[in-house]
Amino acid sequence: MRLKKGFTLAEILIVLMTIGVIAALTIPSVMKGVVEGQLKTGYKKAFNAISNIALAEKVAGFLPTTNISSETMRLFEMLNADLSVTGYVSNTDSPVNSGTVVRGDGFKNTIKINGRTYGPGEATINVTPTSITTYNPSPWIVTDDNIAYSIMCAGTTGVAARCLTKDQISNLTTQSEAIQNSCTIVIVDVNGLQKGPNKFDPQAGPESGFRINTHNSVLPANSALDTLTGDQYLIFLGSDGASAGPRQNTITGRIMADLK
Repeated sequence: MRLKKGFTLAEILIVLMTIGVIAALTIPSVMKGVVEGQLKTGYKKAFNAISNIALAEKVAGFLPTTNISSETMRLFEMLNADLSVTGYVSNTDSPVNSGTVVRGDGFKNTIKINGRTYGPGEATINVTPTSITTYNPSPWIVTDDNIAYSIMCAGTTGVAARCLTKDQISNLTTQSEAIQNSCTIVIVDVNGLQKGPNKFDPQAGPESGFRINTHNSVLPANSALDTLTGDQYLIFLGSDGASAGPRQNTITGRIMADLK
């Protein structure tokens, strides 16, 4: 009678250990790739939404051409009208670039913009033409696809200037130049405010505070998209539409280049 040969316990343990080591080495990179894919897809969706709104406002003659508060305020009203809004979050509840995750009671159903109330009930968030400045972003507008939008004036505080076109912005060298020469900056949180990290990628904005027009970021052209650690990114509005920022020299510019 011939004996059947099988695996010894030691052989099985060696195989299991090998599988464990391979999994430990590969799973983090796979998960990182999944997260980066989700962030890039969310950003592309938000960028397309802003681009379409900017095009419509350009045709209607309402797209900002300078970085003054009144034009930025009007754009905020247009975003509120054109996006599929589910609620609002004040910057008190979720300051931009703070990392704060918003609780359910941080969401409001009603907002007052330039004296007009949107939504049911009494507005607890009030936005006026002087509410949105170079250093003070607007409240967040949260849409039904769980993307949050906030806007702020570009350029230098108190200095009104005509902004560049979207192609001119794309051809700038640094993000700081894009910030200085845009009409308006749209801040996008691609995965909502109830899920972190709720902050800029460190290469797309400063680690602390929101004085983004003092930030100067230069990244090597065609560098790998391997640093998407934030979930908030910038879209720059020129006098004729939306730009993802200097091509290849900001996270947002590289995201769009990678997705095209």
